[in-house]
Amino acid sequence: MVCIACSGDVQREAMRLYNDAEADFAAGNFNAAKLKLDSIDKQHRADVDFRRMADTLRWEIEMQENLRNIAYYDSVISLSVPQVENMKKNFVSTGDSAILGYDVFVHRSQGRSYLPHTNLVCEVRDNGELYMISVFMGRELNHTSYEVSADGGIFKESGEVPLSTAANNRFDDLGVRWEYVTYRPALQNGTAEFVADYADKKIMVTLNGEKSVYKFYLDKRDKTAIKESVEFASMLKALLKMQRDKRVAENNVVWIQDKLNKKKAE
Repeated sequence: MVCIACSGDVQREAMRLYNDAEADFAAGNFNAAKLKLDSIDKQHRADVDFRRMADTLRWEIEMQENLRNIAYYDSVISLSVPQVENMKKNFVSTGDSAILGYDVFVHRSQGRSYLPHTNLVCEVRDNGELYMISVFMGRELNHTSYEVSADGGIFKESGEVPLSTAANNRFDDLGVRWEYVTYRPALQNGTAEFVADYADKKIMVTLNGEKSVYKFYLDKRDKTAIKESVEFASMLKALLKMQRDKRVAENNVVWIQDKLNKKKAE
């Protein structure tokens, strides 16, 4: 039934938009169809019947969009899972998940057989976030940040982790000073990615202390560990996002199907 308040010309225009939207939908041109349905809502607000029809068609379009997205996620996830699992072979779990509530992975070369020394160490959490730890052994330095440089002076510098925070840990052991400073992703300022990008170059690390600095070069093993940690974190985070997006799409399908079922029952 057509709204009697609409003139014949206006009614024909609403019908034309709706029919064109149906044709676009059938052809798989979902965006074009939604634009025409939006025009019905904006230009023919008084025509309740066509607007209801437009709402139903819009739900059907969204249903197909979500089903298409689910199929895409399935195909990409099926490729990504083996890649992530293969990369995970280069890492070991710290075994602290029961205490922390999440798992932490470290590169095998910086894992259980790792002998602590002045260095940069990566940790990858099970949500794909990468944490960098600057390790210092020697005299008292009280460092709060670090800088990495390579290839004639190109450099990146981390943010500062104040001495007063729990992430800046210092202690003395048998006359040797140990400092472990942990940098969450927001404080790294791209330093981990810098090491990954310049892993084939000589990379100098500068630890910035209260009154002085300490400089050293990363060895090949540690540059490789950092590079592979960056790659693993990126792959894991991308996989987890796709899995979350797939669940959202699946929930949308359930919600839209419920809407369509109720519409049919009216």
